[in-house]
Amino acid sequence: MFSKSALPVVLGVVFLLLVSSVVFVNNSYNRFSFSEHRISLAWRDLDEQLQKGYFLTAKLLNLVPACSKGEERLLVTMGVALARTNGIPPSNYTELVQAQSDVYRSLMESIGMLKICLLLETDQAVVQVLDELKNVEIKIIESEKSYNEAVTEYNASISKFPANIVAVFMGLREKPYFGSSFPFRS
Repeated sequence: MFSKSALPVVLGVVFLLLVSSVVFVNNSYNRFSFSEHRISLAWRDLDEQLQKGYFLTAKLLNLVPACSKGEERLLVTMGVALARTNGIPPSNYTELVQAQSDVYRSLMESIGMLKICLLLETDQAVVQVLDELKNVEIKIIESEKSYNEAVTEYNASISKFPANIVAVFMGLREKPYFGSSFPFRS
């Protein structure tokens, strides 16, 4: 079929194709792993900020009982959503993101209502907690942006040819975005 002089060339080409394929799969795997790690870090930061926001809101309601009448419903809703996130295994990622989105929406609604209620509040402890809550609100927005950027990069990387072939063999699926509306953002 091949002459004896052509056989080393054919074997060399096959070897180069094999090595190139292994290098490509290895690079794709490393890129996917890095992207998943980045998503995990961004998620952990977002989760931490949401929990801080919840506890600061509860603290504020304890400091100013007059504001708590309308906020108790939101605090309960937020607490239930937060508890639900703790019961969801990390493998059920889509449900976990949805539950955290519920916590986020409740938190933002609560922060907006508290800002209105406490507009004229001058108590130093309340002002300090409001400042902390404002910082947490900013960090939540930054964390959400960071998380969604990481998810965008990951989803794009597993859908591009030829890396998508490796992604299919690895069983990788698109990650959900952390979505919410921001009706009370100031």
